[in-house]
Order: sequence, then C-alpha cells, then structure tokens
Amino acid sequence: MIHDEIIAQWTPSKRVFLSRSVFVGLLTFGFIGCFALLMGLPVVVTPLILLISVAYYIFVFDDFVLWNQHRNEIWRLSQSNLALVEKNHPDQTAALPLDRIVKIRRWFWWSLTVRLTNGTSVEMNYLPRSGNVRKIILDTKKGRAC
Repeated sequence: MIHDEIIAQWTPSKRVFLSRSVFVGLLTFGFIGCFALLMGLPVVVTPLILLISVAYYIFVFDDFVLWNQHRNEIWRLSQSNLALVEKNHPDQTAALPLDRIVKIRRWFWWSLTVRLTNGTSVEMNYLPRSGNVRKIILDTKKGRAC
C-alpha cells in the first residue's frame, strides 16, 4: 500500500462544539423566552430559562453524545484521499478518494457534508474554520485533476 504525504490534518474542536450548543440553546431560549413572557413570567426568570435551554439542548437532544462520538476523529488530506482516522484506533482508517468527491457543503460553521459519486455522504463535524477546510480539500482535488 502506497501512503501519500499528508497535506493537512484536522480534528474536532471543543470550542466549535460549545459555540454550536450555545447558538442552538439561544434559539431555543428565544422561543421559550418569548412564550414565557407571553405567559406573564417575570423578566428576572429569563437567565434561568437561558441556562436551562442550553443545558437541555446539550444533554436531552444528545449533542453531548455526538461530541463524544466525533471528538477522537482525525481527518487527513493527501493528494489522493481524504482519510478518517480514530485516535483510539489508528489502524482503522476509512479513505475517501478525492476523485469520488462530488460536492462539499458547509452547514453553518460546525459541519461539512462530503457527497460522493455513489450518492453517499460523510459528515465532518466540529472542525474549526470549516470554510477553510472545504476550500483546501476542493483546491487539492482540483490540483489532482490537472
């Protein structure tokens, strides 16, 4: 097996995970807070509603479970592949050939969806500067196609 030189490497960021959780918690707070004000609850209760909203989202909607599933991922880019390696199992690698990547879609700042020629898709979650990650992968793919 020939190993390509690694061009770039990315790992999930706890900061991205927390910012996503706070963002979605704030959205939830907005809806619940408006509802609470319409019900006549005092404004003083709103900070408590905010904390409960963020905690509720993280723990009830399994966001914390998703973080635990993805936090040990390492994404490695070479001239021919985008490889997923688990920190705990470095011998188990899943490689996506760059010539099979059709599209990479960014979802807010916390996720990339890599679409392959066979119709399957792979999520790259909680990567810092995901727009930059997308650009580097696409530029490498174009360079390989030349």
